[in-house]
Amino acid sequence: MTAFALWIVLLPTAASKFVLNLTPKHPMARVGDSLVLTCKASGCAEAVTFTWSSLIDRSLYGKTETNGTVSLQIFNPLGIHHINTVVCKATCRTKGEDTQNAQRSTKVNVYALPKDPTISRSDLLTEGQESNLTCTVPDVYPAERLIIEWLLGDEVLLKQDEHLEVQTVTSVLKYRPTAQNNGQNVTCRATLDIGIDKRTRETVASMTVQYSPRNITISENTQVKIGDGFTLTCRAEGNPEPTVLWRKLDQDGRSVVAGEGATLLVEEASWSHGGEYECVAHNVVGNLTAHMTVNVQDKSVNPKTVIIPAACFVFMTAAATTLMRFLKRAKQASSYELERTRILAYKSCRYSP
Repeated sequence: MTAFALWIVLLPTAASKFVLNLTPKHPMARVGDSLVLTCKASGCAEAVTFTWSSLIDRSLYGKTETNGTVSLQIFNPLGIHHINTVVCKATCRTKGEDTQNAQRSTKVNVYALPKDPTISRSDLLTEGQESNLTCTVPDVYPAERLIIEWLLGDEVLLKQDEHLEVQTVTSVLKYRPTAQNNGQNVTCRATLDIGIDKRTRETVASMTVQYSPRNITISENTQVKIGDGFTLTCRAEGNPEPTVLWRKLDQDGRSVVAGEGATLLVEEASWSHGGEYECVAHNVVGNLTAHMTVNVQDKSVNPKTVIIPAACFVFMTAAATTLMRFLKRAKQASSYELERTRILAYKSCRYSP
């Protein structure tokens, strides 16, 4: 019987590959929330030693929990100071084998959604004058992802999305308002677009625009009997509301104050009340004027009576004598005498009925 020998040769196997995984790959979380980084090792038969660190020499401000081949780095609550490149290092020491090392890193990103913006102005808004409107968006990160829009009604006036470096973002709108903008709403809209979460906050403010008086209306030219009362009115639009001043112009073009307010009331007209009146509507921005005339007449005026304004009491003696004689016998005057007297009165006073 032939004997056989069986040789079994055991060849050394290659050591298992030591692998390290760090998740999530691109961590991003909101300020105030919690974030957990998980570092998991595989391919090590013995215990694994973990070390957490920063790519730069600074604290991680986190808490570490390790259980076997898994180590956690916990940030709670998350803040802007946690923005960092975090490194997880793991060491595998197996008896009879070389020590194996592995590491993974990831960038922790943090964002803070914007709070409601605030709108302020450097001065009062005045029609036609350029003013600065300032929109401030506090506590936002990363500011370079912030988009600020200025709107007047539904119209976009300005869109600002350039890179900024601060966490409180300020946008300035240079705007030249018109009177039509008074009472309209201006909106500052802040949008933080970071992909995983998008939030828009906005603040609406009503615009108060100062503008000079306009659309002035004044009483039409008025005839009034002497001794009767009359009322003149004058109004204008403007912001602030215009104040009205009445002036009476004399023959030399000089003016005297006749009253204040939208309504000028004269209870009993005299000859001195006749003439041209000027209404001046004014506010802090400007003023506007309008004119009208008051004609004061004698109550005895009839088709055969000559109208004699106050100015006609000073004329040539001859004309005065003729007029007085005519007035005494006007009813018996011939057509020739009447016409002659009218011509004299016209030449003396530059006035005829």
